[in-house]
Amino acid sequence: MAQLNTSRCLKLVSDQFVSVVHISGTPGHYKYSGPLVTILDIIMRHQGFCYEFLRASDRSYGLLLPNGSWSGLLGMVQRGEADLTGTVIAITANGLPAFDFSDPVVISEYNVINVRPVVTPNVAGFIRPYTPLAWAFLLMSSVIVSAATLLMLRRPALLQTMDGTGSQSFEEEDMDKTKVPSSRKEEKNNIGWFRSVERSSLWTWSALLSQSVPWEPRGSSARMMAGLWLLETLILASVYRSNLKAMLIIPKVRLPFDNLEELAESGITLAITKDSTLQSLIMNAERNTSLGRLKENLVLAHPDQVYRFIEDIYSGKWAGGAFTISIKAAFHLDFSVMGKCRGYIMSRGFFGPASLSLAFAKGSPLIGKVNKDIITLREAGILDHLFSQASFNATECLKPVTSKLTTTKERPLEMLDFYGVFSLYMAGIAVALLVFLLEVVCVPKKTGTRRAGVARQ
Repeated sequence: MAQLNTSRCLKLVSDQFVSVVHISGTPGHYKYSGPLVTILDIIMRHQGFCYEFLRASDRSYGLLLPNGSWSGLLGMVQRGEADLTGTVIAITANGLPAFDFSDPVVISEYNVINVRPVVTPNVAGFIRPYTPLAWAFLLMSSVIVSAATLLMLRRPALLQTMDGTGSQSFEEEDMDKTKVPSSRKEEKNNIGWFRSVERSSLWTWSALLSQSVPWEPRGSSARMMAGLWLLETLILASVYRSNLKAMLIIPKVRLPFDNLEELAESGITLAITKDSTLQSLIMNAERNTSLGRLKENLVLAHPDQVYRFIEDIYSGKWAGGAFTISIKAAFHLDFSVMGKCRGYIMSRGFFGPASLSLAFAKGSPLIGKVNKDIITLREAGILDHLFSQASFNATECLKPVTSKLTTTKERPLEMLDFYGVFSLYMAGIAVALLVFLLEVVCVPKKTGTRRAGVARQ
């Protein structure tokens, strides 16, 4: 084991780590703060060491290179340019052969932060009480009931055609009961079918829309079918109104994703820290896995730009992948400044808890001394206290985003909420106008034809 040289100050190489180490200032005048800086100061003072912080020239944590060496701040530790890291490093299989790691300073897992969805105006809000499949079944039921009603109305006429009797349909009874020439029987039958289709369709849709109709089916079978349809439309209308009211009173929000599979399918860009462990895991994952599919929409953030990337997350530009402890600190900062939560976190992380520790060169005599102090600080609750102080305002933002809107502020309805209903209304007006024009054009011709027939008689 190498001998410890106490004649010089220890060199701690560090970089930005949200909630762990914060670096501000300009080159040569950097200021280091954060929970880990306080912890390292306690340990170094207890051990009687002076120390100084360094930053890697490439401003990265470091990756394993093909020749077995490491880049970034881990490379400085490996080459002996620094005694240990001034930030925590995730213990990985690649790092164990090259470095000695202290006892875990903190344990966390990877998660993803994204902009929190809010309730926005929805043009199609009036159709949302039912799913598309439910609407399709409703349309199919209406067509079936209308066809059944039509057959009930035309049953006497159909029986007359089949057995040659002279019975009349219900619609023919409503028509002029005076005897007509045999030459007009076919025309009369066609008019009867037309009126039957009109009445069956009008009655079916009017009952569905709770509109009164000055006509009701006659006959036991027709009334039984009509009663069942009225009962069904009553239930459908009540459920529709209840669901629509509930959607307005307690708005629901849909999360863009809540796990890695949904994130990969959503196509949302994921921003992660450059040369981080998460980058290595994603780049080495198989293409057909959820993690491997994230390669297609991946953005690397430089550690110095991490806070700008967080603001881009809140603006909806992309999602961000990081340790949960860093996401908590981002929530803490945002809630402290804005007074509200602009982001949400997936309900469950991935890869499981990871040990975040200090990294030393292989065989470093410092690790035994540092480990004793880390264990003492953990047992005294100081580690948990320092890290919790960096994210105590994140509690509200960590609450799961359920079906209820997390804010108590009511959203007034906007014009965009009514555009769908207005469009449906205007479409109905247009159809009614078209039918009116057809009646105006076609009815006089029929009247003229009838008058000509009477004159010939």
